[in-house]
Amino acid sequence: MSVMITVEFRIKPEKVDEALEVMREGLPATRNFQGCQSIDSYFDKKNSSLFLVEFWDSLDAQKKYLKWRLANSGESVNNSIAANLFEPPIFKIYEPMPEL
Repeated sequence: MSVMITVEFRIKPEKVDEALEVMREGLPATRNFQGCQSIDSYFDKKNSSLFLVEFWDSLDAQKKYLKWRLANSGESVNNSIAANLFEPPIFKIYEPMPEL
């Protein structure tokens, strides 16, 4: 059963351009990862916040992706992303509720 995952990146205002460029370069690989159905991105200019809405085949597929991303992006890229943020990304997981 598919899941929706939201991820919020609270970006330091002086780092917005750099952070968005890192995302532009990285999101195509995410979208092409097995189990990723779609990713839409939204940006709140007032609060320098990037919000991703992701749909995955399963939570396991998204967890495999995160493990792959951490292993394959390299420490310098992961540290670069972290340096652009006020705090670690905020992940929320939503499961379908067809009975509602």
